[in-house]
Amino acid sequence: MKFETMEKIMFFPILIIAVISTALNFLMPAGYRIIFIMPITYMQISYFILFALILNHFKYKLHKIDAKKLDFAIIISFAVIMLMLFEMLWSFQYWFATYNINVMSNKIEQNSLSLDNITYAVNPNYKEMYIDKEFNLNHSTKKNMLFFAMSLYLLYILLDAKHHKHTV
Repeated sequence: MKFETMEKIMFFPILIIAVISTALNFLMPAGYRIIFIMPITYMQISYFILFALILNHFKYKLHKIDAKKLDFAIIISFAVIMLMLFEMLWSFQYWFATYNINVMSNKIEQNSLSLDNITYAVNPNYKEMYIDKEFNLNHSTKKNMLFFAMSLYLLYILLDAKHHKHTV
C-alpha cells in the first residue's frame, strides 16, 4: 500500500521538523525557543503527526486482524492510556504544588512563568538504574502527553477497525 498524495506531502516536511527540533532540543541550552516555542513542543507535535500518518497508512491492515487479537490490542491500548494519564496528572500536580510552594516562600512572584526549568530527581534507591539523575518536568510532561495522545489515537484506529469488522 502506497502513501496517498496528502500523506506524502505532509510526511517528509514533518519528519524534517521532527529531526531538527530533536537536534535543537538536545544541543541548545535550556530555555531556547524558536518563534516563542521550545523545541520539545515542536517535537511533541511533529512526532504525533508522524505517528498518526503512519497509523493511517496501515489502518486497513488492522481490518484483517482476528477479532480476539483486536480486542486484546484495545485492552492494551486502554492500559497504556491509564498509565499515561496517571503520569500526566502526577506531572501537573507536581508542577502546581511546586509553583504554590515557591510563591508562598517568596522564591518567585505570583503569575510567574519560571516553571519551565523545574527538574525532579530520581529516587536515591534507583539512581544506579538511570543515566540522568534529574529530569526536566516540562520535557517529561510533554513526553507523557505525547504518549497519551498516541494511545488515544491508537485506540481510535483500533475501534474503527473493530467497527469495520461488524459492518462488513
